[in-house]
Amino acid sequence: MTSNLFNLQGRKALVVGACGNIGSSLCRGLAEQGADLVIADLHDDACLSLAKELESSYSGRYLPAPGDCTTEDGIQGIMDGCGAMGPLQIVIHCIGLISSVSIPGYAVPFEKQSVEAWELALKSNLTSAFLLAKHVHKRLDQSGIATVIFLSSIYGSFGPDWSLYENTTMGNPLAYGASKGGLQQLMRYLATLWAPKVRVNCVSPGGLQRGQSEEFIHRYEQRTPMRRMATPEDIVGPMIFLASDAARYMTGQNILVDGGWSAW
Repeated sequence: MTSNLFNLQGRKALVVGACGNIGSSLCRGLAEQGADLVIADLHDDACLSLAKELESSYSGRYLPAPGDCTTEDGIQGIMDGCGAMGPLQIVIHCIGLISSVSIPGYAVPFEKQSVEAWELALKSNLTSAFLLAKHVHKRLDQSGIATVIFLSSIYGSFGPDWSLYENTTMGNPLAYGASKGGLQQLMRYLATLWAPKVRVNCVSPGGLQRGQSEEFIHRYEQRTPMRRMATPEDIVGPMIFLASDAARYMTGQNILVDGGWSAW
């Protein structure tokens, strides 16, 4: 009775933010489980390159659908790219303006954080999810198996541990955590609104190793029970779980994938 719970054969998935580190790993995981994919990201060449990579390794259909999720026109373009797939059973929003992005007034001390950076982060991380939800709902399979998953963060649920950042050039912008917390509330709203035909959940990773300073990585590892930072592959399993029938009675939940960070 459990052998096919994670099988996504024949299901149609849209991944927005598909060409990032987590997004591309997730696309490979979905393809391995048998899903057909619409690959959405900002740049045509990146979407096409990932589609060709998947075609060379798996037997599904992989359609590039480039577009800017932060605008109505961009979202509509992505929706148009989904047309050939028919009803969608899986939609994943995998976008995040992370703190290491070099934007003036963003990952700087709080008193120097700017309104412009704040608005850009909320537009990228949260408004894009709102627009996606608005436009994708009518394309979702209404048979009861459709699922929407948002990629949040531990900083959408918890405050920063400032000791990690002492004597480093790194920062933790308020707009990042605020937008990721807002994403969790968007998830809860939609989970209650769209039930029982569509499930909506979040996955919240802990810190991913992205070439941070050795001092920061060491501190983070000591702060985390699993004694390491996350990799993109660590996020794929929980995403596959929520996308599959194994999670068919789960909606409105935020799954923390943080190596035990939140257990202290």
